[in-house]
Amino acid sequence: MSMGETKRLKGSSIRALQTLNKPFEDGAVFKETNEAGIRVVIRNDKGEILAALSENIVMPSLDVIEEILATQRAVQFALEIDISHSIFEGDSKIVFKAMTLDVDPFSSIGHFVKDTKSIASSLMNFSISHTRKQGNSVAYALARRGRLSSSLLVWIECLPSDVLILL
Repeated sequence: MSMGETKRLKGSSIRALQTLNKPFEDGAVFKETNEAGIRVVIRNDKGEILAALSENIVMPSLDVIEEILATQRAVQFALEIDISHSIFEGDSKIVFKAMTLDVDPFSSIGHFVKDTKSIASSLMNFSISHTRKQGNSVAYALARRGRLSSSLLVWIECLPSDVLILL
């Protein structure tokens, strides 16, 4: 299979809505193009990938803003594909603390946190979890792939073959 081909994932179903799903979000910085990349991978409670997203945005002035925007995009993506029960995982301790504690609305990320929490309130059930940087090789592979694209890429029940080999 070439880099642009996708392969259907066995046993995954976007209809697994009543199970607890785990979106993992991450960001990547592409200084040469002044862009940041947001990567979201949604797994079901069995660890099977239901959906993935790769989107490039204009690079924010602070890395932590890029990380909170990745969290916000993960929440939006979960809603877009009708996922209502989620544990959002990310590797930014700052974002984890900001999302689980009260944050000064006038801090550099305060209004992003408020917006993300507001969007997340549309979910039936959600929580935020911190994971180590090595937590998701699929998100990092999507980040590398994101350098090749300047658009929004979404995969539902399938992944590019070069990313699929990491499973």
